[in-house]
Amino acid sequence: MSRIRQLLKIIISGAVFAILIIGVTPSVKAEEIAFTREEMDCINSTKVLKAVSIDGIAPLSYRDSKGTIKGIGVSILDSISHMTGLAFEYELYDSIADSLESGFDIYFNAAHPYAPDDMVLSRPYLVSETILYLNSSVDPQNLDSKVFAAIRGGTLPEGITEKRTVYFDDREGAIDAVETGKADYGYGNAYSVAFYTLQNGYKNIVTIPQGKERREYCIGVPKGNKTLLSIINKSVESIGEQQMQTFVLDVAAYIERKITFSMIMGAYGKEIFAVILFVVSILLFSLALNASDNKILKMQNKRYESLARISNECLFEYYIKTKSLKLTFRETDITGRIGGDEFCVYMKNVPSADFVKNKFRQLNETIEDINPAFAVSLSAGVMSPRPGMSYQDIFQEADDALYQAKRGGRAQVVIHGEALL
Repeated sequence: MSRIRQLLKIIISGAVFAILIIGVTPSVKAEEIAFTREEMDCINSTKVLKAVSIDGIAPLSYRDSKGTIKGIGVSILDSISHMTGLAFEYELYDSIADSLESGFDIYFNAAHPYAPDDMVLSRPYLVSETILYLNSSVDPQNLDSKVFAAIRGGTLPEGITEKRTVYFDDREGAIDAVETGKADYGYGNAYSVAFYTLQNGYKNIVTIPQGKERREYCIGVPKGNKTLLSIINKSVESIGEQQMQTFVLDVAAYIERKITFSMIMGAYGKEIFAVILFVVSILLFSLALNASDNKILKMQNKRYESLARISNECLFEYYIKTKSLKLTFRETDITGRIGGDEFCVYMKNVPSADFVKNKFRQLNETIEDINPAFAVSLSAGVMSPRPGMSYQDIFQEADDALYQAKRGGRAQVVIHGEALL
């Protein structure tokens, strides 16, 4: 693991190098590993295993900008799949609690502090040092009164109390909090801290190696599945150090640098401020002009209202921009004027008589809202065509129902015959 440690030192120190990575396909096959008959039967009978972990713990597991699940843990399982023929379906969750309740077959990137009692862990495939990361304004010698950034589902380090702890769903969220000052410090594996520091361009994060609490990352399986655990252990053991280094370097070489707000402001802060000031000035000038125009429009509206009262005319509004008039019927209904003050509506796929009555009631309410100063109401006659009826017969029945409604008073609706089917 010496080369991996050297890589970490390079990354943490902030030196960035262009690295050419040539993918190496493991040459080990299932027949070259000493699997028992029971283990071979398990491999041959197993279809697709649900492999889960949590998002936001890069480079162990994460989604890239295209949503593809990547990470060292995925590379390990891909290698095991190549060696054994086992197939894995990957899924990442936002929190440890959600991932543990997902009904998984395989839990990758599992560590002892987060493993529940009903999970057994394989031999570790990756070991990382625990490092202290803190905001650059914080004194590392005086952390007793500072706020600790923790991940939900884990155990607090010795000496840290709940009172001075804030929780986050993933490692990136915890490091972000320390960067912005929402928390003062935290502990994490060196791989994740280095990855997010490079990806997000943190300016306020300081890292200090601790030389304690090594993190061992394993593959977890539900307790009782000893055969699958044995297959995983033998497969992990067959992955050599050179191949493990390839996995780590491959992830480190493709870090997608994020463009953050702080980066933009640091590079173009003055220019952005000048543009904002210019835009605000224009908006204020436009508001002043609109206020003057609105005052003039109000005066004109009062003149039109006075004219309308004198001439006994009724004004209506038409929305010029949208060129639309709001109605209460559906787009599939056909409406039209048939003469005088009578209108006809053809409604398709009517579920019930109550549906028609509701539409009629909505129309009456709309008419009242448009001009409450005038007592205008509508009456309606309704009929449901029967097979073989002519248009004239249909129209006559509806017209008969309409006049029956008018005789019944204001805002009445009469359905010819029985309820609509």
